[in-house]
Amino acid sequence: MAISRRTVIQTAAASAVVLGAPALRAQTTRIRFILDWRFEGPAALFFFAAEKGLFREQGLDVSIDVGSGSAAGVQRMASGAYDMTHADFNTMVELNASINEVGRRPVGFYVTYETSPATIFAMRSSNIRTPKDLEGRTLGAPVFDGARKAFPLFAANNNLDMAKIKWTSMDPPLRETMLVRGEVDAISGFFFSGLISLIARGAKEEDIVAMRFADHNTLMYGNTAVTTQAFMDSNPNAVRGFAKALNASIKAVAANPEEGISFVKKREPLINDALELRRLRLVLDNFVMTPTVRRTGLGGLDMARLNRQAADFARVMNLAPIEAARLFNPSFLPAAEERRV
Repeated sequence: MAISRRTVIQTAAASAVVLGAPALRAQTTRIRFILDWRFEGPAALFFFAAEKGLFREQGLDVSIDVGSGSAAGVQRMASGAYDMTHADFNTMVELNASINEVGRRPVGFYVTYETSPATIFAMRSSNIRTPKDLEGRTLGAPVFDGARKAFPLFAANNNLDMAKIKWTSMDPPLRETMLVRGEVDAISGFFFSGLISLIARGAKEEDIVAMRFADHNTLMYGNTAVTTQAFMDSNPNAVRGFAKALNASIKAVAANPEEGISFVKKREPLINDALELRRLRLVLDNFVMTPTVRRTGLGGLDMARLNRQAADFARVMNLAPIEAARLFNPSFLPAAEERRV
């Protein structure tokens, strides 16, 4: 009896289901992703993509772990524990300069925060109002904090004497608590993290002094999705797919931030929904959907501007100059039409 081509195809498909569809599984790329921070409002940009199947549509199986700072995420990625992370560019400059093995170097491929959220916080009772008031004071932050890493550039741009500033380190959950208790004079952090966490710990918003780096002579790119050069070279379609899914996720979360927070709550049930929704909106309004992004589109950047930022940071940190091309590869971005907002 002759067997039709259709019958052969149907039989093969049924066999694939019975056997666990190895052919389909072979097309899926696993990505171990670590955030730059805790499961808070901004994590919705990534959880939405995971929960809505946007990563799956790109043939990706993405796991998302909690982070403890950009530097920690990049270091763990470079060690091989993770394939991708979410990190700020200054951290990448520092680690790019210290990693000799080209394959392990971090490379960004989709900018999330077009402007850096790096900020110094103080309480009004401390009489700190300007950058110069930080001299003679004690500042606190986790060792891996991105704003702390960028502080030397902020200090240089505001003529601060670093020798007159003392730093103390603490675990991430203690940072805002120590400021509220008066155990440190000021803290560094990202604007949306520090402000909402201080309010959650009992500080009144009118009593909080927030000095954003961007408002004090230090305009920088913020965070980008990052992978290693080796992963980028060996899995270009996975990197391209991740960028495409993230792009769609950001646009969807911007349109419906409440749904985004519901996915954060699914991962971290104890969050305060209202506070995390405000934190997410602060991110979207101030650092993601900026005037520049509305003009040029999501995900990309000006390589000349990144070159200047990298050169300035390398100079104040006494590092070898790092070219922007070592920090960001725009070839994995979705089409300009997809990135338009």
